[in-house]
Amino acid sequence: MKNKILRYLFSILLIVLAGCTINQEITQKDNIAYLRLLGNTSGISIQIDSGDFKSNEEMESNGIFSLSPGTHSVKIMRDGKVVLHRKLYFANQIIKEVIVK
Repeated sequence: MKNKILRYLFSILLIVLAGCTINQEITQKDNIAYLRLLGNTSGISIQIDSGDFKSNEEMESNGIFSLSPGTHSVKIMRDGKVVLHRKLYFANQIIKEVIVK
């Protein structure tokens, strides 16, 4: 009688465990980083790495540039003078903010 009850409980336990599944969701984020310019951005042009200079009118909304993650050289000029020249590291899906004076 005791063995019969143990078998019955064990069978129910196996059925319950077999019915349990793990639902995992995998999300892959875009491989992109962002540079946001703050402060006095009027009349500036920006060069990222050795690319072409872009004016602030070519920026995305809110002064944001999208670029690949990694280390980039950022050069900002106004009226032919260098306002800022830095090497910055950009992590994936992170917005790096730079204040232009």
